[in-house]
Amino acid sequence: MPELPEVETIVNQLNSEINHKTILSIENLDHKVVDKKTSTIKNININNVCRRAKYIIIALNNSQYIVIHLRLTGHFHYFKNKDKFTNEKFCVAKIYFNDNSLLTFHSIRRFERFDILNQSELNTLTAPLGPEPLDKSFTADKFQQLFQKSPSANIKTKLMNQNIIAGIGNIYAQESLYYAGINPQKKIQDIPSEKLTNLYHEIQRILLQAIKHKGTSVDDYEHLNGEGDFQNYLAVYQKSHCPKKHPLKKINISGRGTFYCPICQK
Repeated sequence: MPELPEVETIVNQLNSEINHKTILSIENLDHKVVDKKTSTIKNININNVCRRAKYIIIALNNSQYIVIHLRLTGHFHYFKNKDKFTNEKFCVAKIYFNDNSLLTFHSIRRFERFDILNQSELNTLTAPLGPEPLDKSFTADKFQQLFQKSPSANIKTKLMNQNIIAGIGNIYAQESLYYAGINPQKKIQDIPSEKLTNLYHEIQRILLQAIKHKGTSVDDYEHLNGEGDFQNYLAVYQKSHCPKKHPLKKINISGRGTFYCPICQK
């Protein structure tokens, strides 16, 4: 599933391509994935495109929002000229703009969501979400306090809990824990305070580096211009050896495959 860097990459690209354009109409090709209310969006301007956790939020000037969750296989294609579009497999929505451009949304497994929400509905959706790990207001002290509220919880499970901290999934939890030298099986109460602080800094460093490389393209992730390349810089995720050449172990934590180094991560 695309995580914070992948979603942030797509949001940055959408802002570059479609921000402040007028949506002429939205063609709904799959009512299981795409909200039927798309039929009401006609001649509406886009005010902004942003991210909250793993959600893409397109703010419209009629006080509504297009809210998209990529889930496992969602992705976009953008055409500066709509006539360049050919019938593409898995296309579930087509957004037509006033400059003759076209944005298409694709859903391979049909788990993805493309919804039209008002302000109240958006607030309800995002209210349970934890803080954004890259926000300047989210300090190392706040990170410590957040995790120390659940001393007996597993550190990796909590890192991936969107109600605790937003945007981190299986890839970046594993990478951050490796660089912080923390065994993903550890309970939070067994992790020294200085290691939690180190984990905070590694999370920020790795997320920013992944955004720079336009995300990690494993499985079905792609951005508007192709694939990311952070997969070329991964330390442990789906690897056999860590950067120090130690053999990695693969275990299961909360139903997710987890790679770690028993020597580097204590």
